[in-house]
Formats: sequence, C-alpha cells, structure tokens
Amino acid sequence: MIEEHGERTLCNHPIVLKDDVEKFALDWNYRSNEPENFDKSTSSDITWSISDGKTLESTTGVIELGFFIPGNSNKRYLGIWYKNIPTDRVVWVANGANPINDSSAIKKQAQNPVAELLDNGNFVVRNEEETDPDAYVWQSFDYPSDTLLTGMKLGWDLRTGMEQKITSWRSPDNPSPGDFSWDLMLYNYPEFYLMNGTQKFYRIGPWNELHFSGVSNQNSNWLYELKHVSNKDDMFYSYTLKNNSEPITDSRVCQCLKGFNPKSPQESSQGCVRNKPLTCKDNYKDGLCRPENTRYYTNLAG
Repeated sequence: MIEEHGERTLCNHPIVLKDDVEKFALDWNYRSNEPENFDKSTSSDITWSISDGKTLESTTGVIELGFFIPGNSNKRYLGIWYKNIPTDRVVWVANGANPINDSSAIKKQAQNPVAELLDNGNFVVRNEEETDPDAYVWQSFDYPSDTLLTGMKLGWDLRTGMEQKITSWRSPDNPSPGDFSWDLMLYNYPEFYLMNGTQKFYRIGPWNELHFSGVSNQNSNWLYELKHVSNKDDMFYSYTLKNNSEPITDSRVCQCLKGFNPKSPQESSQGCVRNKPLTCKDNYKDGLCRPENTRYYTNLAG
C-alpha cells in the first residue's frame, strides 16, 4: 500500500499483501523530522525512518540505501549504491519519476515488518514471524532500475503479468525512466530487444540453452553463470557470480593474441600491438582479405 502526501506519490511500486493490508504500509514523507541514525542492515521496530543525509548499510557495509542528488540536479531520490565506489555507483532508484524538491526527505516504515538491505543490493521486506529467509513481502529486485545486479531477474512473472526490465536514466542528472530499455518479448522463442521507446532498436536472438543466438560470446564463463527459467509461472533470465572475490582485472577478461602485447598496460581498450614489426617491404601493408562470393543469413522473424 502506497500512501500519498502533498498531492504526489514518491514511489510507483505496488506492494501485494496476502492477508490484512493494514499490517504493512510504506509511507513516503518529506516533512522535517528529527534525524535518526541507522547503521545496521535490518530493523523490526514499530517505526523507523531514514532522513536526508543518513543511510542504511548492508551487513558487510558494501551496499547503502539513502537519499542522493544525481549530477547537477537539485532534486533528491531514494536509491541504492555501492558504498566504496566513488562514481557512477547508484544501481537502483525508487522514485525516479517523482523526485523530492527539498531537503526534508524522510523514508518511514510503519507496523511490524522486518526490512533488510542485502549485500547483493536487494532491499527486502519480510514478515517478522517468517521463517523462510527468501519469503519477501516486497523486494526492490522486482523493480529494476538501470543496472542488472546479480540475482536480479529480467523477464516476466506470468502469474501476475509483471514485467521486470532495466531502463536507462533520462540523463546523468535525471534518473527518471529514459527512452531505452531491455524488454523480453514473449514470442514462440522469447528473446530480448533493446527498445527505443516503442521501436525495436537491437535484438540478441533467442536463448539456445547455452547463449543468446545473436551474441554467441555471451555464454557462462569463469566469472559468471547465466540462468534461464521457463515454466508456467515465470519466464526470466538472470546471472550469478561464481566467485564474489574474483578480481575482474584478471588477464582473462581481456588479453592479446600470441605475438601481441597491450598498447597500454593501464588501458586495455587501446588495443594490442605486435611484439616485432613485420618484415614486409615499404610498398606492402598487412591486413585482412575480403572474402568473395560469401552470403550471410539472419532470421528476421519476430
């Protein structure tokens, strides 16, 4: 249940309750209250709040939830970010389309649920008496922003008709939904499209149980594992990390072919150069020969 204050709602995320809806409510206020400092990841108090300038941390302190101001904007948003990454760190925004225009932001929760910010970036709410650790009344992973986090789903909950997709920010200063999004189209062979508004901008082909047919290099590897679930209740894709502590700067991420070295050891995007120059004469250059009489086929169905 989302309550409105001041003729606007700061969050569009519905919360579905199986029993008495009065057991739980999210109250998004922006009135000036005495700040409270919450430095732990969970709370089961009757009421708790996070005011502007205060944050809620995950158990290990990797993830934070709080209010932030993007770029050169003067508006405030409730978001989740990696605490120790200095730039481009916000991975989820609650009220992207409904910003707060002043500094008296308060996020307040009432009744008797337990809220927890997990280390994977998921902000969850569960009943205090619930014994199943994965039984959530509400979770932020059901409402992706512009970042796909490990364990987050992209696809459809076929029982409720809810689509889970990532959507670009409007601009670096405005996290409201932009024009581009990743959408899973439920064709006979479901596949992802990069959408520009209502126009199909790019497609990656159907899943063939190993990878997406249009991008064969996007299969499970040493760093992550892709997951595909398709049944009467769900149709989604997700990924999990194989080792949370694996350094992504490892040479396996990007390395030069035999006989080549990185042009810049600090910046791999600059490409590779030969260890030894070619012995070609000055009038000749090395390169690739364009093949003749070659045809290419693609499936444009869907």
